[in-house]
Amino acid sequence: MTVCAASADLSKCGGGFRPRLLKVHRRPEGITMSEEVPIARSSLTGGDSFILDAGTVVCLWSGPNASSLKRTVANEVAKGITNQYDGQATLSIPHGPNHCFWRILDGHETLEAILGPDFAALVDGQIDDEDDIVWI
Repeated sequence: MTVCAASADLSKCGGGFRPRLLKVHRRPEGITMSEEVPIARSSLTGGDSFILDAGTVVCLWSGPNASSLKRTVANEVAKGITNQYDGQATLSIPHGPNHCFWRILDGHETLEAILGPDFAALVDGQIDDEDDIVWI
């Protein structure tokens, strides 16, 4: 199985990283694929798997009715995204209501809190020397 994923949208956020929520689902043609959905709890469904790519944290959550195929594909996509960060990101499974996955989806925790002040400064245009930041 070959899994490819990209986390950069150079047209957004000052040319750098853009957080995203990916939904792994099965299309009517029988293809299991991932696609980006809005970062919100309302995007979640019980029969699919989801990956929140927040940069330093990559969260993997599967609904209670997600098939083993969807779970496997989601796991491979999440591992691929984590590997793109060269050891700078951790793969996390949300346990309990206080996990950052739920706080981000509910809008109670800003992505700046997860990604750090450099992300916010870059988005605000406060970093002059972008050579100090490596985007993947």
